Amino acid sequence: MTDKIDTKQDPKQTKILIVEDNATARLALSFMLQAMGYKKLDIASTGKKAVNMASENRYDLILMDIGLPDIDGIEATRQIKKIPQNNTVVIIAVTGHAKDTCGQECLAVGINEVISKPFTQEELKGVLQKYKL
Repeated sequence: MTDKIDTKQDPKQTKILIVEDNATARLALSFMLQAMGYKKLDIASTGKKAVNMASENRYDLILMDIGLPDIDGIEATRQIKKIPQNNTVVIIAVTGHAKDTCGQECLAVGINEVISKPFTQEELKGVLQKYKL
């Protein structure tokens, strides 16, 4: 008999950075994640702040809005991926743009997945399960 090994990370230990300039969207993402058991949440409202936070912390997951007011999510991702402790972080683009519009560019800079707004908690959960988060 073999024991089943669950390689899924414990949500309570997953360190997440939410990068979103819209206060309502930040709150919604926070509530969704907390309802799924995630507790270690940091929030950045600009791309520059996200890059600074990523240089000071190691994240397991970054939920990155693409349409940020200072540097966009594409450039912020490019800079974050250059930081040694975050070069393998899973980055999910959370965007109001159509997947087709930013999909190729997102993948080219190291974004792992694109999820279009609005989305449900179940859709987000499915994406996180794909990456064992």
